[in-house]
This record gives sequence, structure tokens and C-alpha cells, in this order.
Amino acid sequence: HTTMAAQKQASKHSRKRIKRRMLDRDEMTVRELAKLVGHPESTVSRAINHGIYPRVCAKIMEALHA
Repeated sequence: HTTMAAQKQASKHSRKRIKRRMLDRDEMTVRELAKLVGHPESTVSRAINHGIYPRVCAKIMEALHA
């Protein structure tokens, strides 16, 4: 089992990786990313900025090859 603090830390690192990858892709927007993964913009935004949806974060990372 991982602790809640460890999960939050891992989530923080993956969110940073997503943001960096979006910048690497010529400033990819949340709207473009949402279309790519098939989720609403608000869901994608919350996943990136707040780590609320870990499965969506995983999908995003897979789509960005992060």
C-alpha cells in the first residue's frame, strides 16, 4: 500500500510532466488535449491542475507519450 502523501507526490510529478509535454507540443491547448483523450475540457483541466481524476491523468500521459 502507498500512503496518501506518496500518491499525492506521484500525482504532482505526473501533472508536471503533462504540462511540460503540452508545451513541447507547440503549446497544445487543454481543448486539443480533451479532444485527443475523449473527455470534456473541464475534466482534463481538473486532472492536470488538481489531480482529481487519476485515470484521466493516465490517459493524458499515454496520449502525450509522457
